[in-house]
Amino acid sequence: MSHVLDNMIWQAITTGNRDIATVQGEAGFYHPDIAPFAAMKERTPANLDRLYAMLPPGRKVALSYFDPINPDTAKWQVLHQMDCCQMVYEQPVDSFTTAGSELIMPLDENHIPQMLE
Repeated sequence: MSHVLDNMIWQAITTGNRDIATVQGEAGFYHPDIAPFAAMKERTPANLDRLYAMLPPGRKVALSYFDPINPDTAKWQVLHQMDCCQMVYEQPVDSFTTAGSELIMPLDENHIPQMLE
């Protein structure tokens, strides 16, 4: 891993968000009332098995990795797969466009209640 955001969920649940996550060894997940995200220190079949063993039956989680994950279909069911982009602020830009750019809006203090909800 060359950058802290290369495995952002793992970094979050093992540092500043440790108190709102369950982590055992090299696998973990957010408490279900916080977020659906789960992660592994390294994406290996053994860690995917560890994560599976930790999760309560029927718990749905979201995993985020750069490379495709080929889970054991006897244990895992992929409900939805999507491409995402990771944005890192390094310098100001004049514009940023995506297929859904019209949905992007600046957030301010008026959005705090909705974000907390």
